[in-house]
Amino acid sequence: MSEAPNGEFVGKTVLVTGAGSGIGRGAALRFAEEGARIAAADVDVASARETAKVAGADALAVEMDVRSLESVAAGVAQTVDALGRIDILINNAGLIISGTVDTLTPEQWDRQIDTNLNGVYRVSRAVHPIFVRQGGGGVINTASTAGLSPGPNRAAYFASKAGVVMLTKCLALDWAQANIRVNCVCPGWVDTAMVRAVLDAAPDPVVAEQDAAAQHPLGRIGQPRDVAEAMVFLASERASWITGSAVVVDGGIVCRSYV
Repeated sequence: MSEAPNGEFVGKTVLVTGAGSGIGRGAALRFAEEGARIAAADVDVASARETAKVAGADALAVEMDVRSLESVAAGVAQTVDALGRIDILINNAGLIISGTVDTLTPEQWDRQIDTNLNGVYRVSRAVHPIFVRQGGGGVINTASTAGLSPGPNRAAYFASKAGVVMLTKCLALDWAQANIRVNCVCPGWVDTAMVRAVLDAAPDPVVAEQDAAAQHPLGRIGQPRDVAEAMVFLASERASWITGSAVVVDGGIVCRSYV
């Protein structure tokens, strides 16, 4: 990827968790287009390296398991040591485990909540003193339309994403005086490996994808770049008076749920 010396985020460092694929990779590459230095963090460090390789010479691959305080602390320290600062944090690491409350094992429930919700807590908490020392910063969390309205057979996932929406709002209130803005994006179905796994598990994956696309009034599932564009806006000075918001990026699917 060519550098963008005149980009909006020249001189800024963006730490992206779950950057090895999907929305995380899309966000990392989109911020790199705007001139940012990228720390691509993922529990799968090989995939993080692939993202960093595309993002540019200044990009850093970071091995980070958001379920571990020690791993998070080490990854944040590595980022600051290598890139000097962190200006924007994208909390994107997540997973989907299908099942209802009665069919999910306690281990599956805990893993879902620990990754999707507690991971946001751990990484945000680790980056907070850096933002305070620098005089401010921005956090953008990947929530979901699943955090805004219920659905079947993914109870832990929906609960975790609803928690991310509310945690975003609480962080925005608690950290506003430190000049830290906190927002989240709520995507609909996006063409990622995680969503592909859900579609492929259906009896007829082709029909499942067609049905998923048809749920969106705009007639298609999203692409990672669709979500990344919203993240870039929320991190920019154009959004300097926006905090505590859950920005829906969903092709209209939430609107349809109320029809």
